[in-house]
Amino acid sequence: MPRLLPPVEVFCAHVHEEQPQFQRLLTHLTPLNQKDIILSFNVDDPTWGFSWREEDTEALERASIIILLLSAGFLAADFCSEVIHRALRRRSEGQAEVVPVLVRHVAWEWTPLAGLGVLPDDGKPISAWSDEDEAWTNVVRGLQRFILAAGLPKEAAPASPAPSPPGVPAASAVRSMPSPAGPAPLPAPPIPIDKIFRTTGQPDINFVEPEQLGDIRVRLRMMGQGLVVQGPSGVGKTTAVRKALGDLATSPTTTLLSSKKPSNIRRLQEILATSLAEGGHLVIDDFHRLAPDLQGQVADLIKILADENRSDAKVTLIGINPVGVSLVRDFPDLANRFAVISMGKQSVEKIDELIKKGAQAANVRFERHAEFVKEAAGSFFTAQLLCLEAALKEGVTQTAPTLRTLVTGPTGYVIDKVQQSLAFKYHAPLMEFATCDERPPPRGACLALLWLLSQAEDVSVSLEAARYRYPRLAPAFNWLMASNLGRHFEAHPRLHDLFHYNRDAAVLSAEDPQLEFYLRNLRWEAFARDTGHEGVRWDLERGPLFDTSAAPTIVAERAPEPSPAPLPASSVLHLSDLHFGTRADAVQWAGQLSADLRHELGCKHLDVLILSGDVTNRATAEEYQAASEFLLIIKQEFRLSPQQIVMVPGNHDASWTQAQAAYTPMRRADYKGPLEEGQFIDGDKYVEIRDEARYRQRFAPFADFYREVRLEAYPLEYEQQATLHHLPAQKLLILGLNSAWALDHHFRTRASINGVALGQALRLVRTTEAYAECLKLAVWHHPIQGPGEDRIRDTGFIELLAQEGFRLGLHGHVHKADTALFRYDLNPEGRHLDLLCAGTFGAPVREWTSGYPLQYQLLQFEGDKVTVHTRRREEPNGAWKPDARWSQGAGQDPLPRYEIRLF
Repeated sequence: MPRLLPPVEVFCAHVHEEQPQFQRLLTHLTPLNQKDIILSFNVDDPTWGFSWREEDTEALERASIIILLLSAGFLAADFCSEVIHRALRRRSEGQAEVVPVLVRHVAWEWTPLAGLGVLPDDGKPISAWSDEDEAWTNVVRGLQRFILAAGLPKEAAPASPAPSPPGVPAASAVRSMPSPAGPAPLPAPPIPIDKIFRTTGQPDINFVEPEQLGDIRVRLRMMGQGLVVQGPSGVGKTTAVRKALGDLATSPTTTLLSSKKPSNIRRLQEILATSLAEGGHLVIDDFHRLAPDLQGQVADLIKILADENRSDAKVTLIGINPVGVSLVRDFPDLANRFAVISMGKQSVEKIDELIKKGAQAANVRFERHAEFVKEAAGSFFTAQLLCLEAALKEGVTQTAPTLRTLVTGPTGYVIDKVQQSLAFKYHAPLMEFATCDERPPPRGACLALLWLLSQAEDVSVSLEAARYRYPRLAPAFNWLMASNLGRHFEAHPRLHDLFHYNRDAAVLSAEDPQLEFYLRNLRWEAFARDTGHEGVRWDLERGPLFDTSAAPTIVAERAPEPSPAPLPASSVLHLSDLHFGTRADAVQWAGQLSADLRHELGCKHLDVLILSGDVTNRATAEEYQAASEFLLIIKQEFRLSPQQIVMVPGNHDASWTQAQAAYTPMRRADYKGPLEEGQFIDGDKYVEIRDEARYRQRFAPFADFYREVRLEAYPLEYEQQATLHHLPAQKLLILGLNSAWALDHHFRTRASINGVALGQALRLVRTTEAYAECLKLAVWHHPIQGPGEDRIRDTGFIELLAQEGFRLGLHGHVHKADTALFRYDLNPEGRHLDLLCAGTFGAPVREWTSGYPLQYQLLQFEGDKVTVHTRRREEPNGAWKPDARWSQGAGQDPLPRYEIRLF
């Protein structure tokens, strides 16, 4: 019988363990093979696929269809990267189609294949189908049209995708077809989820014009008249002005300055000196932060331009509410000489549009879409936060290859994550507000005002009305209205960023939609305790319940401390002092570690991976890239999401190059500024002066690595370098601390914990109800005891951790596994922390501690205990083994594990 089509060479790459699945594929392709359409090539090597032959490369380069059988073993194979690279190159040249087939569960979305689709067409691995024949039939139907198209002559190839065979959706898993116009177009590269739902900087992918943008465009064209664009922080004022300016093709030369930048202040002074004599448009961002004298000069310029009816010059101000009111109040001559546009809440339609645009870019569908729109409360920023956390919760880290339906809604875990993000902005100033009335008894008026704000539709409350609602607090409300609340605002300027207080009307309002969200979801009972309102009982509908007796003090019952709940079974991998150098380290170490976890410890799944510092040797980009590849392999093999990886920096993770660049040498006699101890390098006749902004950049390489791995920013401000990681399914709360924040190339032993960062984090721990039932762990790098100077000598932070109920502390640095006990209370059942050191996972032999080879720990939690397994590796190319060093008593052999009773 004559051949229907010329042969099509199909290359199928897989590892030896998937040989049975490869045979199933061949069996299901038999009908095509019988027509001489297919010539199959495969990787069939008894070494389990960890080798590559020259004939395999030749076969791949000839093939028109390249099938990749995806599994953890395949992605961990040495040849995997080369196969994927060659396959995608041939696809980009229009020489071959690449078809990934998902055989087993593996995080293939984090590979370069993420831009392609996958078979079976529902994205479910073959191993998860109840009927594997049905799964392979689905795969073959998806392959069929590509194989047939590859066998057609070029001039006969269909210009558009042919109809799918029965059972295959029109939008096939592989998204392109050969066409006479040339090579098939590459699919759009996947977009990281944090670039879609942006929570910093200007949104672009899902940008939606705010309601006020049209009005801004019109007002910007009206030269001569001043313009004020005001609104709460984070509502997109600057973004809207920039967008409107970009839309005005005939706009005069625009100079946009920020009051936060010293260089911009100098430029502003130069412009004010000329009164814009040559024309132009001056835009000043954060006008409310300018010094009063500069504000006065700007007001004079607005008046001059308006009075002269200038058609070539204009001044636009951007600032926090109420810039317009303050201008009229402080500079009465400006009345009627400027327009005010207030930006605040956006309409439901605008929020809906933003979420839909983001979902389309991420190729997801929010099943509870309407709830996200409602919870955003008119804030683009809040909508972005909610969508980002919901996507990450379901493991969506970039554009999904096939449409995903996300069932997670804006409740529970997602609310907690967003509240954490907003707490750094709002918690401290809200504390300042809530304690305003701490002197005159009875207390509670300011706490009541915050509660009423959270319940009000227009987020405003009259102090007069509040006094009638809480008659027992009338003396406190009278005291506030007698100018004392106004004075409190003057004493705490950042309250103006949150609230507007009309003294004459005694009305407090919160015009920031993000603050509205934060107040609505605040853990009120915990907040009341944190602000000293110990005697207040709380009702979900009525809010604070104050004692109605005549006594001036507030009395209430204290709820009993909850009993610790048993912990679910979970596995936590603790690695420290990895000291990565090369990509070869990444591949080899990942293979050794995976084999030990799976074959020796029987650990098929990890719940958390903790890195307690010294990820690299010199904080170079190459070393961090090696660490990223190592983590990618471990993430894929043990099904870890980015949020299940906890990392803190060590002293080797700070760039000494950046640190040195931050110091400027100069003669001591020439330097006139203050010389604060520890803030400069003393060279006798010469001193090296530190630039603080550049100095913080020594952690920038670690921050870049952190973002790549966790898809979250790592703050360079020391006061924020305390990260909280909540894993509700495991009932774990992990606090990450930077013990290397004060170290550099010169001051190498200044290990410590930043008190402000710790304090802010512990406040969140106290006030977040969802953390109450969690076992609390803290992670940092340096030890608190030992013979060396490079230890944390101020150990007060351990006492604070014990007070807040932390039970375990994990660290590294000393290159040996160890355990110690810190007791806060001396009674047997008192508060205490067990301190666990993991040893070094990858330091060179010359840096090993005598008697201690390479080591790591696996912590297995269940019930009321944790079992700590210690592993050792004595040969660089060898296997991990049990590290039996924990004594069990006289006459007993030591064991490679020990148990800790947690409660």
